[in-house]
Formats: sequence, structure tokens, C-alpha cells
Amino acid sequence: MATAVNYIKHLNRIYTLMAEDSRLSPHHISLYLAIFQLWNLNHFQEKVSICRSEMKQLSKIGSNNTYSKCINQLHDFGYIKYSPSYNPMKGSSITCIRFDTSKEESPTPLTISQKGSSLKQKVKPTKRRKQKAVPPPLIDSVIDFFKKEFTKDSGTLDLNVEAEKFHNHFSANGWKVGGKAPMKDWNAAARNWIHNARRFVQEKSTLKPGHLNSNSNKNYHEPL
Repeated sequence: MATAVNYIKHLNRIYTLMAEDSRLSPHHISLYLAIFQLWNLNHFQEKVSICRSEMKQLSKIGSNNTYSKCINQLHDFGYIKYSPSYNPMKGSSITCIRFDTSKEESPTPLTISQKGSSLKQKVKPTKRRKQKAVPPPLIDSVIDFFKKEFTKDSGTLDLNVEAEKFHNHFSANGWKVGGKAPMKDWNAAARNWIHNARRFVQEKSTLKPGHLNSNSNKNYHEPL
């Protein structure tokens, strides 16, 4: 028996539920709309006979497996009541759950109805606090630090020159370590700078003049 259905309220409720139901795919939605259209053409009768080939054409679903899966899941999720028919001479029947009235208990399509199905709650990502940028030091502060820290064991290094080199180098790259990460402690970077400068001086002092010269008396007829 046909009943009066407020299809505007029904569709508004359906769209809201489907937008919140993460289990549904576009195939579920297109198939439901095809079912609703058929239900509408049959004047909202309690039970509507359907044909698989017709429903596939209306919902633009090409696969039998996809169609069977979607229509059974719409039944499991609480959108329709599906009664399949295994008689080729008799079509299956569908009852559309009404969502346009509050008198009937509204099904809960968001409730877990199948083992293994789940709805994940959206978790807002925590915002990382941005570290405040440390202002770069002045050249006078760098020179004073170099003299205070490295005067005792500076060796042959000119601390004023090294301080200027250090300040110019990191000023040119925006005071970033490796050209990428912002510098957090320029004092530690200055210590590494002096350490590398000392090592360079030591390596340079070990090189003797003419150490790359070959022996002029070498006999090239001798085998290696």
C-alpha cells in the first residue's frame, strides 16, 4: 500500500547521513538514488520489485559483484530492506527505510553492523609550536667571544680574522646550519669553526715544500 512520503525531508536526511558515513562509496550512493527513483515512480509503495539489469543501468554500475556487494551493504547499514529472489521468473523486492518522519525509529547507518567495519573519528593534528628565531649576534659580540674563548690556545690563528670570517659566512646564508636548519646556538658553531680552523692549520704545516715533486733521477725503464 502506498503511503505519503515527504521526499524532500527524506532526501535531506539521507544526504546528511551519507555525508557522515565513511563506509559508503560512490557506488553505494548512486545505487541508493536509483532505488529511490524507482520507489518514487511506484508511488512509494511499501515493497518495490527490482531487476538487477535495470538497477545496474540506472546506477551506472557495470560489475555484478559490485552491484551485489553494494545492495547487500545498503541493507546491512540500515538504508533499505533487501529481499533477494533466487527465482529467475520473480524479481527481488526492496523496502526503503523512511527518513522523513520521526514517528518510526530511524535506523542508525553509522552504527557498526559488520565485523571488521569501523568508523574512525577525525583527530585534529596537534599544532607544533614554532620556535622563536634567535637574533643573529653582532660582529663585536663575535669578536669578543672568540678572544675570550680561544686566546689561550689559538696558536697562529688571527682571532679577529676568524671572527669576521665566521660572522660573514653565516650572515650570508641567513644563520643556518648546513644552509637549512636555523642556528640555535652560535657559540657552539663558533667552537666548531675554531676547531676546524686549527685542524686546517695543522694539516697545512705538515706539508713540506716539494713533497709532490718526483725524483728527477728515476729510471722509467724499470718495471713498477
